[in-house]
Amino acid sequence: MKWFPKQKGLVSGVAVAGFGFGAYIFKGETVGALGFIKQYDIMPFFVVHGLICMVGIIVGALMLCNPPRRQRPRRRPRIQAGRIHCVAPRSISYG
Repeated sequence: MKWFPKQKGLVSGVAVAGFGFGAYIFKGETVGALGFIKQYDIMPFFVVHGLICMVGIIVGALMLCNPPRRQRPRRRPRIQAGRIHCVAPRSISYG
């Protein structure tokens, strides 16, 4: 959410698509994970799957960084008990 604060729906959709893609990979009996298990057995599958996950996680971790700093948002007035107070939005952290 740090990278796409205004496109939360898009980020959620990409995450759900990842789950769907995982189901697609595991579905085939001749191709995909089940085909690999049928041909080579379960232990080699776990080794290969673990290596693929490890490489993917390491590559993803190497690309991970914080988004560029944005300008501080303008303070907006907030009315409280008949007085106006200027406060910054609480959902944004500046540190």
